[in-house]
Parts: sequence; structure tokens; C-alpha cells
Amino acid sequence: MPLMALIPSYASIGHAAPVLLVAARMLQDLSVGGELGNAVAYLVEWAPQNQRGFYGSFQQCSTLGGMLLGSGAAALMTTLLSPQTMLDWGWRVPFIVGALVIGPIGWIIRRRSDETPVYQQASEQAAQQTPKARVPALLGL
Repeated sequence: MPLMALIPSYASIGHAAPVLLVAARMLQDLSVGGELGNAVAYLVEWAPQNQRGFYGSFQQCSTLGGMLLGSGAAALMTTLLSPQTMLDWGWRVPFIVGALVIGPIGWIIRRRSDETPVYQQASEQAAQQTPKARVPALLGL
């Protein structure tokens, strides 16, 4: 998340720096949590009927793959940079790389992804049904 990489240091803005960092992490967690169910549903709805569990498991695998990639980035940075450099600015590099490399890839995938056949079928069925009049029911008539 690029917000974390752009937060000023504690020396610059004092106690607001850790508050902003925690707020950015909370925002990141909320967005990830909001996408979790959608990602699993998307994978499962595209899967063949007899392989839905298998396809749905790819979401968890990709989550763990992302954690492994993040751990590798942290290991690389701590190997290449001194501890003080890591504290000063090095910790920001993986966030910037993620924003500049992984972010656009995710945006492209999202823009080019079609709705699932299950969703399209449900939308077509809903469009063909006539809505029931609910106003009289609400008025007690």
C-alpha cells in the first residue's frame, strides 16, 4: 500500500506518524478483507462443477504466496541494507515496489475480467422476472 511508504517519519510529525501508519494498515486490512469473499466466489463460480473446492483453494494459496513474497522482500532488504538504513527508509521500498509493479498488474487483471457465467445467468433471470408490487404490502393494504 503506497500510503505506508509516504507517511512522514516520527522525527517530522511526531506521534501522528505511528497513528497514520496504523490507520493505513487498518485501511489495507479492511480492503483485503472485503475482497476475500469476492475472490473465492469468483474462483468458485468460474470452476467446473466437480472442481470448485480445488479452484477455491487457489485464493488461500495466493495469499500464502503473497506472504512468502513479502518475507522474501524483507529478507532481501535486510541483507542488502544496514539496520539503520532499514529504519530510515529501507522499509518503505517494498511498499513502493508493490504499488508500482503489483498494483498495475492487479488493476489490469480487474479491468479485463468478465463477470462469471453464474452471475450473468442470475442477472438475466432477474431481468426477466417482473417485480412484485410492494407498496400495498408496506401500507397494510
